[in-house]
Amino acid sequence: MPYILYYTLTMGVFVDNSLHWIMTPKLDGLQPCLIVAFNLSLEIFNEVPLPDEIKGEQVNSEGDSFKIAVAVLGGCLCLTMNY
Repeated sequence: MPYILYYTLTMGVFVDNSLHWIMTPKLDGLQPCLIVAFNLSLEIFNEVPLPDEIKGEQVNSEGDSFKIAVAVLGGCLCLTMNY
C-alpha cells in the first residue's frame, strides 16, 4: 500500500462495509492528506475524494491551515476540520 497513516493514534471509521482513515501518500509529510477506504467485502483500497470546498487547501503536516479527521454521523462518513 503506497500510503501511511497520518494520525497513528486513530482507529479506522466503519461506514458502508469499509474502514476509512486519513492518510498521506509519502513519509515526508509534504504531500496533502486524503481519505483512504478499505472495502472489507472486496478487500481493496480506494481513495475517497475530498469535498470541493477544501480541495487545493493546505492539508498536510507542518504549517497546516487545518487538520481533518473522519467520523460517523447518522450512518454517513463525516469529515471534521480543526482550524
